[in-house]
Amino acid sequence: MLAFKTAWRFIIKSPFQTLTVILAVIIGIGVEFFILALGDVLNEMILEQTTSYQDHLQLTNYADETISYQQLDFELRDELLKEKAIKHAFYALTIQGAIIEVDETPMAPIPLDFLAFDNKNADNGYLNYSGLDEKRNISSDSKIPTTDNEIMLDKFFATKNNINLGAKVTYQEKHGDIYSFVVVGFFDLGVFRADNSSSFINMEKFNNLDSSQFVLKVQLNEPMKTEEGLEIVKKYYQKEHYKFITWKEVVPEFNVLNLAQNSTILMIEIFISLAFFVVVLSIFNFSINQKYKQIGILKAMGNNNNHVTLTFFFQTLLITIIGIVLGLIGGTIAIKLYANYMRYPDGEPRFLVHLSWQTYLIPLLLIFSSSLLATFASLFKVRKITIIELIKI
Repeated sequence: MLAFKTAWRFIIKSPFQTLTVILAVIIGIGVEFFILALGDVLNEMILEQTTSYQDHLQLTNYADETISYQQLDFELRDELLKEKAIKHAFYALTIQGAIIEVDETPMAPIPLDFLAFDNKNADNGYLNYSGLDEKRNISSDSKIPTTDNEIMLDKFFATKNNINLGAKVTYQEKHGDIYSFVVVGFFDLGVFRADNSSSFINMEKFNNLDSSQFVLKVQLNEPMKTEEGLEIVKKYYQKEHYKFITWKEVVPEFNVLNLAQNSTILMIEIFISLAFFVVVLSIFNFSINQKYKQIGILKAMGNNNNHVTLTFFFQTLLITIIGIVLGLIGGTIAIKLYANYMRYPDGEPRFLVHLSWQTYLIPLLLIFSSSLLATFASLFKVRKITIIELIKI
């Protein structure tokens, strides 16, 4: 109790040093928190670019067996959809072909693939799966197709090939069947795609479904929990009959990018902690040098080195806690303001901030441990000086 009272007295009697350390803690932990929170945002953006509007798990038959549309087990798929981890599940088919006419004008074939969904989904969520239910992904003058002859096209693809809204296109599927469509809208999903020559459609608009390579496309509520989701799917679809492919296998670069980014952020955090340690060490050294006589008197009164160390530990603890609380509050406000500032021209936020407990804990531990280490390093010399020498200094 005496050590705590002495520590409090040191804090009160040295307002300049106290405020300087508090300010250093606020800046140190605030900057570390902001960088870590921004790193979490970047991780989420990379994850979104990698996993948005596509399957996280895909099931195909072994040996690429072809089955008829009538053989698809929709009841089993609907049972799978009841699992909390599963967001969407569709039987799908890639329709390959090309546009051969635009507004009845023949042209060189323009390759265009359709990702054809079944229309028997329990939640009819193919719009959400493909991102077509979000206003920011749809051109303002577009509409969602409601009839069999209406389609939407990727905005980049349509612009590149001079296809306008309302255009009538003739599409030749690879088996030779001819279909006529009206372009009723354009979409821009805002994520990188190596190939924009694809769109979405109801598979029942096409013929030749009796012998096709259907796949089950699954989206998870939490894409990072791919292994857990895969085990759930395997409970419904026996693994000896199907091949399972995860998005992590399709995009292995994600783990490399994620590791590289996290390693870089960790190095920055450590560097800031070292800089903070040097600054606080110099402040504590100066503060302790000013208190040599008081430390000598404490030792003369029977207090040993451990008691002196405990006194300065309490002093550091109180000052650091105040700085940490203020710094984390300031860092939270700063990242929220930054997120609010970073918006698209239409007012939509470019990213959302989701702060986890790790975002608070990591900078807290780094700054707190650096502060304590600086305290003990400052006291190392004092522990070896005799009482008489301390009082004389």
